[in-house]
Amino acid sequence: MAKTWNWQTPHPTDQHVDRQIAMIRVHSNVSQAELSRSIGISFQQLQKYENARNRMSASMLYEIGRSLSVPVSRFFEGLPGNQRSRRRSAAAHAGDRRACHKIAQIVRALLMKQESRRARPRQRHKPDETEELVLSTVPTSSPCAPA
Repeated sequence: MAKTWNWQTPHPTDQHVDRQIAMIRVHSNVSQAELSRSIGISFQQLQKYENARNRMSASMLYEIGRSLSVPVSRFFEGLPGNQRSRRRSAAAHAGDRRACHKIAQIVRALLMKQESRRARPRQRHKPDETEELVLSTVPTSSPCAPA
């Protein structure tokens, strides 16, 4: 039978996330005072978050991640049962990258075909330059962005 959680005590996931926030903050050489100022809360409130005394909203978790320059998912790393989803996410990301490179190959082939049909000579891109050109137009947040 699964363990039940008593609402009067902090949930284990909340405790884990709060420890991660403190660990990442310390690793980033950011004091509690600096972080609390950057996200617009009191120093004491941040202490309560880090010690799992108060629960935080999703928007506060987002602001903390933004302020520490880490994705929100970073706070959940290491949770039991999270390993499988991380492996699946990495596999999906690798599949997306392969698809992006395949798209770049298709675009390269189409550009070369189009250029070869033109009557007057035109500056031609080398195949590897075409792929770089295509990938350079992709937003950095996209899975197709160059690594």
